[in-house]
Amino acid sequence: MSFPNPLEIKVIAADCGYVERRDEVSNTLFFKKRCNESDANPTLINVFYTNRGVMTKVSHPSSGYNQLWRSTAYDSIETLKAIFLNPRTHTGRGYRSAGKALRGCIKCGIQKQREDYSKNQWRKSPVESKCSDCIQQEKNDRSNNNNEPKSQTTSKNLPILFLGASPSFVENCGEKMKTNSVVITEEDLIQDSSKAHIPNISQEYKGVITTDDWFDVDDEYQPLADSIIRTLKQMFDAGGSAVIASYMGIFSVPRQISTIFELDSTWDFVSYTSKNIKTTATGKKILGDIFSNRELYVKANFVQAPLDQCLFVEYIDPNDYEDDSDYDEMPEPDKSSPIVSALGPSGGRLSYFGFVSLDVSYYGDIMMRLVDIDISSGAAHKKTNDGKRLNSLDVELNLECIECDADGCTKSGPAIRCDACKMVYYCSDRCKRQHQSTHSDECRFGATMKDRFKSNPEPSEEERKMMGMAAMLAGRRDFKGVMLHAQYFQILENWKGALELYTSVFDQVPERSPPEGRELMMGMSHCFYEIGEYDRAIMIGEYALGMNRHFPQAHKYVALSQKAKGDRVSAIKTMTRAVLYETPWDPKNIELNKALLREIQGA
Repeated sequence: MSFPNPLEIKVIAADCGYVERRDEVSNTLFFKKRCNESDANPTLINVFYTNRGVMTKVSHPSSGYNQLWRSTAYDSIETLKAIFLNPRTHTGRGYRSAGKALRGCIKCGIQKQREDYSKNQWRKSPVESKCSDCIQQEKNDRSNNNNEPKSQTTSKNLPILFLGASPSFVENCGEKMKTNSVVITEEDLIQDSSKAHIPNISQEYKGVITTDDWFDVDDEYQPLADSIIRTLKQMFDAGGSAVIASYMGIFSVPRQISTIFELDSTWDFVSYTSKNIKTTATGKKILGDIFSNRELYVKANFVQAPLDQCLFVEYIDPNDYEDDSDYDEMPEPDKSSPIVSALGPSGGRLSYFGFVSLDVSYYGDIMMRLVDIDISSGAAHKKTNDGKRLNSLDVELNLECIECDADGCTKSGPAIRCDACKMVYYCSDRCKRQHQSTHSDECRFGATMKDRFKSNPEPSEEERKMMGMAAMLAGRRDFKGVMLHAQYFQILENWKGALELYTSVFDQVPERSPPEGRELMMGMSHCFYEIGEYDRAIMIGEYALGMNRHFPQAHKYVALSQKAKGDRVSAIKTMTRAVLYETPWDPKNIELNKALLREIQGA
């Protein structure tokens, strides 16, 4: 079945008297309609065209706006048009009753209604919320155990948990793996789903292994699958190991888990095939001498990920091409791996195991190594006792450089980051809750930025050069034309010429959109830095940061100007903010900022 595309939706809206109220690239179309010019509360309709959700806000004579959200609200042009014609219409699709909504508690695993959770717990995501009974039980347990000595058991002495694996999968992992594991099979879980909920799992097991078939289940088994995924995430967030092994070969799993576990990079399935592979430096560190230096020919699901997360790369034997006249030179190896592994903010390790021939004896040994590796020694973004954080480039991030984002709070050193958008920081859970209503719109926008930038990437330098040259040759004097011309001069390193153009349209900034104003000020800051006017570069660069501190490279020329003036302390603070604030959706920009921060710290 085909559904209305964005252009068709815009036509429907226009036919019904609506106009677009936001001109932006996103997965949502925003419309409004006024009954008359004096109407202070126009009718608002947002269409989420990728999942067919519709939000309507309609004016009420006494209570202002009434809002209604419908998921999968339409299945044709006709049903969508009915909503535009009458936003109060009941389509019979997509309604949810908040009072009757069910959610599984992450501790007891029981599906409970909203009234069984506190307001704060219900606001959390389903993989984080605990019911009121479990929270009260935890308080009682803490009260009873306050004076008991801490357990001295170390993770090295704990077993591995196989959760939801089929007996045949476990059988093929080898005797050594079975001896060191506790197995809860899929049959066990289907008979008693509460077994998927393990309180304090990181104190009971050193790691959890499950299979990819739990990431694509029928609706009947979805609550159980959600419980298994929550258990893996609890282990990962607590600093333990979580391994998802390929059993059914579901191609969407690598991307799913990199999203669920909130990795800085996205894992993408590339191919299901056989290749020659060899171990990478990361693989040797984790696997030791399991593979030695030998090259292997294996069948697997290959996943694209950053090289430092790949345990293998394609091996191309030069002897195969030495005397082959069809090749002028050897082909480049494919940048994908059958096993990828990443560290999380708390030091936990997430691994995807893509080998498919599980009758190979040492595959079980590989999974044991993925669980057994000393996680704490290499944790990315792991907190230290002095409130600082370390990351993969060994750059020190002092959280005292930023302040709490809650309204009215100016405490420095906020260590709690918004889990959804990763753009704001808080000093306490109280501040996070207090700021929730203010932050909600920005949060939803920020959480989709990764997809926006991926589908609408910034133009390359060559593209900007061509657009700037075209604007110059056309003699454009409008704001956008002058901006393109100025950026063209920047590429040619004609800093004074670019600055003159930026200055000529500076007075128009109040009339332009915030992104356009920020873009102009960033350009001026860069030019002032290049011609040695560092104070002016800092001043106008900070104006740009006030408009959008999350834009890529927004902090760069402020920090470089501070460094050029000899104010290394301020430059370090600025680049620390860049690492923490800029583009949480773009790992490449984050790494560029880390590299510059490390350079300034070592200066």
